[in-house]
Amino acid sequence: MSNKYDDIIPLVRKPSRYLGREINSVQKDPARVKIRFALVFPDMYEIGMSNLGLKILYHLLNQKEEIWAERAFLPAPDFESLMRSRGISLSSLESRTSLREFDIVGISIPHELNLSGILNVLDLSGMPLRAEDRQEGFPLILGGGGGAFNPEPVAPFFDAILIGDGEEAVLKIVDRFQRHRGARRGKGELLQSLAEVEGVYVPSFHPRAAGSLMVKRTIAKDLDRLPFPSSPIVPFLDIVHNRIVVEIARGCAVGCRFCQAGMVYRPVRERSVENICRLVRENLDATGYEEATFLSFSASDYSQLSPLLSALNRELQNRTLAFSLPSLRVRPLKPEILAELSRVKRGGITLAPEAGTERLRRSLNKPASDEEIVESVARVFQAGWPAVKLYFMVGLPGEGPDDLEGIASLVRLIKREAAPRGSGKTIRVSVGGFIPKAHTPFQWERMASLRELEEARGLLREALPRGGVEFKFHNPRFSLLEGILARGDRSMADVIQGAFARGARFDSWKEYFRWEIWEEAFRETGLDFEQYLGPFDIDSPLPWNHIDCGPNREFL
Repeated sequence: MSNKYDDIIPLVRKPSRYLGREINSVQKDPARVKIRFALVFPDMYEIGMSNLGLKILYHLLNQKEEIWAERAFLPAPDFESLMRSRGISLSSLESRTSLREFDIVGISIPHELNLSGILNVLDLSGMPLRAEDRQEGFPLILGGGGGAFNPEPVAPFFDAILIGDGEEAVLKIVDRFQRHRGARRGKGELLQSLAEVEGVYVPSFHPRAAGSLMVKRTIAKDLDRLPFPSSPIVPFLDIVHNRIVVEIARGCAVGCRFCQAGMVYRPVRERSVENICRLVRENLDATGYEEATFLSFSASDYSQLSPLLSALNRELQNRTLAFSLPSLRVRPLKPEILAELSRVKRGGITLAPEAGTERLRRSLNKPASDEEIVESVARVFQAGWPAVKLYFMVGLPGEGPDDLEGIASLVRLIKREAAPRGSGKTIRVSVGGFIPKAHTPFQWERMASLRELEEARGLLREALPRGGVEFKFHNPRFSLLEGILARGDRSMADVIQGAFARGARFDSWKEYFRWEIWEEAFRETGLDFEQYLGPFDIDSPLPWNHIDCGPNREFL
């Protein structure tokens, strides 16, 4: 198998995607380990290797001598074509072992546009797509990740799905797997045991419609006590986030009404300044990177951000390092924080007003005046940043024509007050369609139609100022499909499988996405995708009612 796999690597684009053996990758003797665990990301290498969750689990599992965690990613279409024509199975990077031969195959569910990729992972591994068709002798197929909080659209494809934080639960799953295998018990007894682990959802124990048995998400309470990668793998090629990534906090205290992550990852948990500084030092020494990203829902919410930046500037003053804060609140940024950031090479800064008017922002539970937003951008530019990215949504509940015009008006005001002609400053305006998500106060709301999203794109393209302003609008069909899948029930699995059979691959990549495939899949299954765009009756059961993510129905 490995010889066939290696033989085709020189025949494809970007062969370094498939090489393995990168710096800091883990090699173990298969004869000396008890559990072989494949960590699979259902997208290409450069996307999957940017996923922090995969890095954390790889580090955590490989700390155990008896476990060997290996990675696998989907091949690009050229590689997939050769694999299928030559009968080569999808294999791990570390040992070239077919996924079919692992004990546990953990497949990430990152977001809705990766769902067809999950089926491709199983198919390329030579395994039946549906869990009911995989009896004894197949690996345990385990799901989890940020896209698992409504698991129903992919429930038939998994033996079990982990809801919530994975660091502590995954070790409990491995322990129960090992004990049951040692006792030579069947798959049914294993699944029964796994269902007793907090956060583990076993779809076969629930009816096709959402069951009444509640599955409570699992929460890691103390980030400082959790293992975190100190020597991450250094890829051979450029990936999406090719830098040190340190998670400084998890959870959000604000709770914007559209934001699923802000609801389901409560409460707020922070890493200590000392721990973060240690992780940055160790990552620098182990990788040679020169840029670090501080990851949280909003880095400016971290209570010790100013002391953290001061400490890092003192410790790393003789090293070249850029700090990147990917998401900040639009309330005026503290001057001392910008001063600390300006002392080092500058990474990117993104502010997310979300809506064009203060009235609509308040309805999102994200209040900020136009003046505060302008002041924040001005402070960033004054501190030396050449560009700021502003993120907005359209199609929000309660949105009217004034709110759309408000986006253009706000950008014009920012340009006039903070980035006048000749300043050399750039305002990057990024706009996407609002998507109602499970477990949020807006989960019952309707989603804008394709026509409405396209009209909003045209209006903004005409209304936004030219010169120093860059405009990007997320593909409306991407948003539409994500919205449909985000609130789907278990019957959606038939649609996903039908789309996959017709060639759906890499649906978040504009060069591979084919909307007509999904339309055909809906027609074949007899489902009307319009019904999944809402609005939903507030008194009717929702497909995810049996998943307890913290905030209850009354609160939402």
